[in-house]
Amino acid sequence: MNPRPIAVTALPNYELDVRFGNGERRLVDMKPWLDKPVFKRLTQGDYFLKAHIAPYHTVAWDDALDMCPDSLYIDGKPIQ
Repeated sequence: MNPRPIAVTALPNYELDVRFGNGERRLVDMKPWLDKPVFKRLTQGDYFLKAHIAPYHTVAWDDALDMCPDSLYIDGKPIQ
């Protein structure tokens, strides 16, 4: 199992700076996901900036929209 997110910062240009429980930070580019219907609302107003860590250890925007923690880790690029 991949590490779980413990902190997130939404950055300009639809990127997430995610810190994981193992101490790693990864930059996740969300732009490729924005053409999928469920993620289109991330482009509305400041909705994307409301990213937070949900109780079930992933990044979420509300009760209906979240990202798989494994996808965040695997797709993210390590930040030094």
